Amino acid sequence: MRERLGLTSLITVLPAAAKVDGGLVPQIAPLIKPFLQYFPDPNLPNNQFTYPFSQPNTDNYGQMRVDQTFSASDTAFARYTIDDDKLSMPFSTAEPAATDEQEPVRHVVENHVFSPALLNTFRFSFSRTTRSQDTNDTGLSGPQFSFVPGQQVGILNIGGIAKWGPPSTSPAHQRQNIFTWSDDIFYTKGRHALKFGALINRYQQYDLSTQTARGQINFANVTSFFAGPAERI
Repeated sequence: MRERLGLTSLITVLPAAAKVDGGLVPQIAPLIKPFLQYFPDPNLPNNQFTYPFSQPNTDNYGQMRVDQTFSASDTAFARYTIDDDKLSMPFSTAEPAATDEQEPVRHVVENHVFSPALLNTFRFSFSRTTRSQDTNDTGLSGPQFSFVPGQQVGILNIGGIAKWGPPSTSPAHQRQNIFTWSDDIFYTKGRHALKFGALINRYQQYDLSTQTARGQINFANVTSFFAGPAERI
């Protein structure tokens, strides 16, 4: 599946006339000036900015199955399934690229007929599900942009203005492995059908979650933003 969804966003931005010394404040703080070029000028009244963007979504799905007959009493099949989905959103709306992957699912089933009245079925499967959320490389790092040394630019929260920067929960990575074993015995005697079996599931879960890992600076309003950092989280 290939989707190239076109969307239009409307956000509130900084007044164009305020982004120079003497516009809104006598002098803009030197630490703030490098960021101003990345705030678009309004293209609608009341400091509104609208822009179109593409939100590509790519989903690859495939499945393969192989059946094998070893003898009149033994049959087996193996199945392999994969589902890989990637959704990307633009940095200008402070959203990351997110990836959902249903990685190789391997399923093996073996049937053995001991007699017309006794059948044994053995199953094994392995599946892995991963989810990743990360911000694309912005190229904005270094002393003039990084809130946390060694990290890319963080989040700017300015009262009355749309949030600027990567999402607070990025990066985040989750992975789950599931191993399944089962064995069933079917026995028929006269008018009675009996079934005995066991099922074992083993789960492995890995989770990396972050909150404002790249840092965040909050400003009450545009005036305090031009004056310089007020609160660092």
